[in-house]
Amino acid sequence: MAGVTDITFRIICKKAGCGLTYTEMITARGIFHKNKRTVRMMAILPEEKPVAIQLYGSEPEIIAKACEKLNENSDICLIDINMGCPTKKVVRRGEGVALMKNPKLAADIIREAKKGTNKPVTAKIRKGFDATSINAIDFAKELEDAGVDAITIHGRTGAQKYEGPADWDIIKEIKKAVKIPVIGNGDIFSASDALRMFHLTGCDGIMVARGAIGHPWIFHEINQVLKGEDIISPIENEQVRLFDEHLQRTIKC
Repeated sequence: MAGVTDITFRIICKKAGCGLTYTEMITARGIFHKNKRTVRMMAILPEEKPVAIQLYGSEPEIIAKACEKLNENSDICLIDINMGCPTKKVVRRGEGVALMKNPKLAADIIREAKKGTNKPVTAKIRKGFDATSINAIDFAKELEDAGVDAITIHGRTGAQKYEGPADWDIIKEIKKAVKIPVIGNGDIFSASDALRMFHLTGCDGIMVARGAIGHPWIFHEINQVLKGEDIISPIENEQVRLFDEHLQRTIKC
């Protein structure tokens, strides 16, 4: 199960052309126990590099062991810890965005992950668990103190999931509050959205996820505007070719 069907999001930095692809969220326990399905999910195509892998879990020692295992894979250049997933089955286990209710545990996870790997360790968080617990700024500081190398902030709470507008102000405030790189996420559906987020928040990079669904050339368009170029979208024949390639890879997987 490799390739386009497993890519969930991509980061583009302010420097045009600097991009990083993330593979599907992977359970740290699956890596620790050498689960065959987990191993298949981590397969990487040559054209996907450079690649980061995103882990989720709530046990610092298990995440550390998973990170140690990932040291063996030179195709993976960065490890991200998901502290923002709002999926019910993930939250029930105290993982994903549930970690935002337990900053101490989240910080311990970062510390142990850093001990287990020689690769950079980042974290993806949200505005808060819900509207009654907006704690992203203090949470980001806690992770920074624990040694996290960068933070991605999605401007919604876990309870919101993907409903309502993303709060870009919280991205701006976190950028002011920490010294590490901050990556903004939420409501980037066009190259102009990307430019606005950079301008309004001062973030170091942006993460595009749902905006690439049905519009996979958005990354090329963003890089064009970052270089000051006019946006030239694929002509219809090229779009058909890309969709056909996506379909063939999906069937193959």
